Amino acid sequence: MALVHNKLPSKLEDGYIDMIAQQKGQYLSDATGYAGFQSTELVTPRYHVLCERMAPEIIEDEIVTGNWTAEMSAHLVTHYKDEARDQRSNRAGELFDIILAPLSLEILNNLLLDAHVYGGAQGQDGNSITPTEIMRGVEEHLFIETVRWTVYARPTG
Repeated sequence: MALVHNKLPSKLEDGYIDMIAQQKGQYLSDATGYAGFQSTELVTPRYHVLCERMAPEIIEDEIVTGNWTAEMSAHLVTHYKDEARDQRSNRAGELFDIILAPLSLEILNNLLLDAHVYGGAQGQDGNSITPTEIMRGVEEHLFIETVRWTVYARPTG
């Protein structure tokens, strides 16, 4: 039996990393992208995309077979000595704009080989995602700016 559904989070993470790499401009040009959890030492500046949670799509108390709600996050991580506040803000703005852009799901679907991402419930195609929060924090000597969003996805292969 093919392991289709448990690979979906990794496919989404990889797809977003590929999309960001294709779309990034001057502010993210020197940042390294990472998908999912890493066991290697991570450099700064970096952006990190995670599929934090997946749950079956439920409509009117019924599970929609094969459709999943994916809670995603992207984290921009910089060292406090590396750059000024304006530079961090520009980096975060570029990253968040790429992810939240109206056509981001269309671009993402062109990159995914055996999964489909859509913005509407019940498997309806749509090119919008649902942002859920933007957060900022400091951890040791690192500034972390995070955006979280929800998309719907289903495996196709």
